[in-house]
Formats: sequence, C-alpha cells, structure tokens
Amino acid sequence: MKNSVWVLASLVFLHSMTAVAVPNLTASGGSTSYHPGDLAPVVVDGSLTLTDGAGQPIDGVKISISTNFVVGEDQLAFVNAGGVTGSYNATSGVLTLSGPDTPAHFEAALRTVTYQNLKSGNRTLGVRQVTFSIGATRLYFPDNHHYYEFITAPDITWTHARAAAALRTYYGLQGYLVTVTSAAENDFITSKLSGNGWMGANTPDFTIPRTWSWVTGPENGTAFFIQTTCDAFHICGTTNQGMYSNWETREPNNSAGIENCAHFKTSGQWNDYPDDATLDFGSIAGYVTEYGGMLGDPTPQLSGSKNVQVTACEANCSTCSDANTCTTCNFGFTVVGGDCQVTAASIPTLTEWGTIFFSMLMGSAAFVALRKRNAASPS
Repeated sequence: MKNSVWVLASLVFLHSMTAVAVPNLTASGGSTSYHPGDLAPVVVDGSLTLTDGAGQPIDGVKISISTNFVVGEDQLAFVNAGGVTGSYNATSGVLTLSGPDTPAHFEAALRTVTYQNLKSGNRTLGVRQVTFSIGATRLYFPDNHHYYEFITAPDITWTHARAAAALRTYYGLQGYLVTVTSAAENDFITSKLSGNGWMGANTPDFTIPRTWSWVTGPENGTAFFIQTTCDAFHICGTTNQGMYSNWETREPNNSAGIENCAHFKTSGQWNDYPDDATLDFGSIAGYVTEYGGMLGDPTPQLSGSKNVQVTACEANCSTCSDANTCTTCNFGFTVVGGDCQVTAASIPTLTEWGTIFFSMLMGSAAFVALRKRNAASPS
C-alpha cells in the first residue's frame, strides 16, 4: 500500500514538472500612427508572430482596444485567412477571431488586423492600446498581465460561481473569481461585461458594521472595505487605505439583512446581493474569472500589445502623413521640409491679390444683382 501511494505521488509530481507546449504570441516593437488625413484603415502590427511548438490548432484569438477605447470612433477589422472567421463588437471594442485553425493561419489573419477612426473631424486624440490574446474567450489586461473571462451562467449562486471559477484553467494559469484592485482594472473588466456578474468579494457578517474582503485569488483574505450605516450623502462605509472599491450610491446596504456577496453591475459599479441569486431571477447573468498571479502559475507568452497613436497635424497644416510631417498647408503657408512656413512663394503677389479682390468684388456684385432680380419678379 505504501509503495502504491509513493508511486502515485511520484506520478503527480512528475506531471506537475512536465512542460506543456503552449502557443507563443509576440507583438513587434514601436507604435503605429493614425493621422488626421487617414481615411483608410491602418495595419496595427504586420510583423506579429504566433507559434505553437506542439503544432496544435488554436480555438481563437481576442483583439481588444484595451486602453482609451472610444465608442463610435474606434473600429478594428481583419481579412480572413484559412478557416479563421471573426466579428467585431463596436460597443466593447473587441474583435473575436474564431477557429479552430492552425497557428500559421491565425498569424496571417492577425497581421491583417486594422484600426480605423470613423469620426471625420474632432477625433479623440491619443494612444489606443490594441491587445492580442490567445483564446476564444479570454481578454488580456496589460497593466497587471492577467486574463479575464466572463462566464454566462444566469442566476448562478455566488458560492457555485466561486467553485466553478476555481476549476477553470488557461494554459496552466489557475482561475479564480475575479478580484479588483484599481479603477483601471475595474474599467477594463466592466467594459467587456455581458451582464451583471459575480466577483470574489464577500463578508461573513450580516450586521453593521461589517468588513468586506477578497476571498479568492492572490488577494485572498485581504480586507478592503468597512461597511457602516449610510450617511446623508449615501456613502455607506470607508475603503481601507491603499485598497479600491466602486460601490454604487447607497451600496452596500445589506437589504433585508441577507446580502453578503458582491457583483458587478453593467455600469461598472458594485452591489451587495444574497448568495442565492434565484431570489430575484434575471439579476445575475454570470461571473468573471481571472487568471494570473497565483503561486505556481507558469509564465506563458499568450498575448502582446501594440499602440496606435491617433495624432493631430501641427499648426497651419491641413493634412499630414504623421504628426510632424505636413503634406499640405493652410492658405498663406508652404510645405518646407515637412513643416508649414511663410515663404516668399506663399505670399500672394500684387497680381494675385488683385485677382482675389476682383473675384470677391464680382461675387458681391452678382449677389446684389440677384437680389434685385428676385425683388422685381412677381410672386
């Protein structure tokens, strides 16, 4: 019996030490510029690489505008390669490529991904971070190098969601019910939600004051909020120093004395709720699983990011090939070495001024004559 136990333990140990071949995704360096004169899309990263040492098919890849996404302006697109298909969600800024297909076909498709700004004027300038992550359902957050997945499970209880998240893995990364430690992380998660979803926050108490803690993931056991009676400003407690919370106004309120679990609302704010979501059917759409940061996790290269810089032309420039290289200038200026400068060639001559003045004069005279003709015409 002892020998059998020893053999079993040895097999488990060897399995844990066995390297599993996983895909490797690498974005190229530098950034891509999108200029005011650009009407056509620009390729985000034509040199991206995607390999798989085991040669296994890939089920999908997510491409998301993970930073500074602007609804109604930003659009991603791609060209089919092999059997890779895809669709873009204009509300969340996520382009989903689906397989299964070979790494080579996915690499070819990813190299065609384009960014386009649909707004003709007064675009929102600045960097859009475009992130590529392997997997049909996971999204990568560059700030903490973690992955997130919304699992649709209507009316699932918090307890069942916690257990289900802990059973999920992603290329060796251990899953857990999501924890949120910053406003940026919260914004990223909620911008990709498909409905109200459970998070890994809980309190064992049902009477105020009570302490809310993260009970999953690397933050397991970390207290982040002390709930008290709501004050005149509808603030219902205090966030611990160095911690983060985003409760909705008048929350948490422990309605009916049975709310000790937390969930995201689609607005991005948080609400306390009973463990048994079936008490109010339709309120919970699922839960969010996070991957990354757990002790013993591997470090696979499953994602990469590329910045797209939406630029503006310099002063006195009407169109430019990039922020510092003008191609045409406003009236009175001439392109000199990519800059708009006042030169002798750009200043109108006396003859040109005369032509301009004559055209303006004739235009005014024609307008006056037209008004007189209209006034004389019977109605």
